[in-house]
Amino acid sequence: MRANEVPSTNPAVANALRREVRRALPSTKRRTHSALLMLSGGLDSVALLANVLAETDQRLHVHHIEIQNFEDRRDVENQALEGILAYLRQHYRPFSYSTSTSEFPLGKGGGYDLTLVLFTAARVHTALASVVDIVYTGHIAPNRPEILEGSGVFNACYINKRFKPVWLWPLARLKKIDIYESIPRELADLTWSCRKPVREGDAFLPCGTCHACRSRDEVDRLLAGRELGSYRASA
Repeated sequence: MRANEVPSTNPAVANALRREVRRALPSTKRRTHSALLMLSGGLDSVALLANVLAETDQRLHVHHIEIQNFEDRRDVENQALEGILAYLRQHYRPFSYSTSTSEFPLGKGGGYDLTLVLFTAARVHTALASVVDIVYTGHIAPNRPEILEGSGVFNACYINKRFKPVWLWPLARLKKIDIYESIPRELADLTWSCRKPVREGDAFLPCGTCHACRSRDEVDRLLAGRELGSYRASA
């Protein structure tokens, strides 16, 4: 284990990560690969980041986009990231980190998040002025139009470039409970999933109705069921 003795109770993410890297970069005799991981502060991208740090020796740069739109989740994501980054830096190997801001208050935000993420990833790669072999995102099941638009924009950014990184999203089709259990619970509980946070003074509460909240609630129900089963088995 390359992280500082950080246990993983569920190997699903680690296995998917190794499988995708072998598929995309089959040569094992190359130099150490460099990667860029796009981090939102949600469970999926945080779990992917922790597993990349624990399971690979890739040189890793992490980038977060502060998205300010009608959902108004920038502040709570930044708040969550403070704790997440502190935890990762204490318990995992080093990585570099940067941020950028996208403000689009008009309408519903201007399109797919994935398109913005991959466009920004290409710009971050250019700004780094170094080789990046892999761009990671934590998407699980983007729809076909989203994939086509995002990958089209990403490819267009490299039309006049000699080299283009491979885009990997290793969490595709994994179950949310497996992603949650792939990292320590205290790290998972630092993440923020809600797309439409509710402000109460200086605090933020999940809306409880968006698709991300419903998905996280399902994970909580499964965890509660497993803990109850374990308690009954030991009673």
